[in-house]
Amino acid sequence: MTSTATIKDKPPVITVCKQELYEHWLKNAPKLMFGEHQLSIEISEVDELFIQKAKKDLRETPEIVAQGFKELRELLAGEPDLHVPDIDDFYITFLRPCKWYAKSAFSLIKRYYRFRLNYPHIYTDLLITKQKNALCAGLIYPLPIRNQEGSRVLIVEAGKRWKPKEVSTSDFFKGLILVLYLAMVEYKTQIAGTRIILDVEGLSLSHVTYLTPSFAKMIVDFIQRCMPTRLKGIHIVNQSFIFNMAFAIFKPFLEEKIRNRIHFHGTNWDSLKDFIHKRALLKKHGGELKMAEGQYGMMFWQNMLSCEPAFEGIANILIHYILIFSNNNSKHSSIYEKHVTFVQQDVQRRLERNVQSQTRTFVQKGPETFKMFEHEINHGCSAFQTIRAESKNARKCGWSYPASTLIRSIKVLRVRKVGSKRRLYTSARRLRCSHENVAYNFIAAAINATVTINRTR
Repeated sequence: MTSTATIKDKPPVITVCKQELYEHWLKNAPKLMFGEHQLSIEISEVDELFIQKAKKDLRETPEIVAQGFKELRELLAGEPDLHVPDIDDFYITFLRPCKWYAKSAFSLIKRYYRFRLNYPHIYTDLLITKQKNALCAGLIYPLPIRNQEGSRVLIVEAGKRWKPKEVSTSDFFKGLILVLYLAMVEYKTQIAGTRIILDVEGLSLSHVTYLTPSFAKMIVDFIQRCMPTRLKGIHIVNQSFIFNMAFAIFKPFLEEKIRNRIHFHGTNWDSLKDFIHKRALLKKHGGELKMAEGQYGMMFWQNMLSCEPAFEGIANILIHYILIFSNNNSKHSSIYEKHVTFVQQDVQRRLERNVQSQTRTFVQKGPETFKMFEHEINHGCSAFQTIRAESKNARKCGWSYPASTLIRSIKVLRVRKVGSKRRLYTSARRLRCSHENVAYNFIAAAINATVTINRTR
């Protein structure tokens, strides 16, 4: 969660209680069977095998764990604009993928928060109840048996089963995030990681038209830079020549580390079984698992729906996962106030950081260049006016005022206000009179507001 408060100010209405979630799931979740194997969320403590694996692969010893917690808390305390819950389970989610190196975990947290600011539309209505279409379509689901290395296996059906007119790319991505959230609640998955099987059987040209470069960049950024999990491999099966066209859209954004973990199998199930044991594979992928009978997409959605408390309020807060079990009605108001404050502080920090580098270079180019950017500066002024107005509305309306409205207001580029125009023209006249005495802070605010707007498009 974000706020100007220090990390010690732990919100009293938010707690993490995995055992309570697990008991709630056991009591209410319908059974989802893959043959004789039941799909379940494994929130219980890890056994000796995973303890030794964590020690070997992640350097997870009591001394290193204690040092990781201590250093990460210190790093977060030194970032006044970044507020997270002071909860061990939250820290573990980011420390384990980074092998308990606090600096790496700190960078991962900041990248994750930045992703949520850059793509606010993905986190709008990010609730299981709101993403019924994507989950019921059976496009993303975990398998009940873990791989021989202990990793959780996820199936992504991105071929003939995907109907883009019914499930948009954004909804598809939201469904993937929700499934990953549940996977990352599991201690075993945090330790052993995740393997994704991407089945693109039946992928057509009509599918490819929906895979824009902006969507490709967004999903690749999340997977390789912002996702707090150990991605052990992406296994692509049933691909055709059309998939090569789709992959060409994603390839420029892939880093070498992720490229080395992408494996193309086609229909060579023996090569797939070199990475995933046949006991953990579906029969259609050369394994032994029977597919869930009936409307398994609907059944999986109902199964996840019992875990809805894990996602309550997730669209309003800037953290990875949070489990809310409090009935305190003031929680939304507190969350929203912190959200508003963070966005304002984040924009201001951008201004201070770039005022020397961007603004002086801009001013030195002269009045002609200023005219070219005049409309962008006008938009920037309007955005800042809107931020101030939204802040006042937030205080008046409290929790009932949608948190996403603040982000959307930054994207409104064509709001015109008399005060903004007056300041724009005043600064323009000062610039034409003297390049050296120009109001640097004003120009920096306008330019950086425009940068912020462009990044949220």
